[in-house]
Amino acid sequence: MSKYVRKLLDTVNLTQGTYAVVISIINKEIGEEVAVKKFNEFEANKEARKTARREIKIPRMLKPEKYIQLKEAFLQRDFLFLC
Repeated sequence: MSKYVRKLLDTVNLTQGTYAVVISIINKEIGEEVAVKKFNEFEANKEARKTARREIKIPRMLKPEKYIQLKEAFLQRDFLFLC
């Protein structure tokens, strides 16, 4: 499991789409609220992988003040998490 996720408290579902669910999590060490996008069946779904790659690539091209910061991306079991 991710070092970042181990520091988190309970989750609240914010929204659900075709390939992913977005949850709100609070980092218990610093009290920071973080949105986490969890891609379902990531390894088995080609469209989910394509969407995830795009969502990881775009923040790197934009200036940080104009886009939500991507803190971490990791795989766990058959899921991709973007924090």
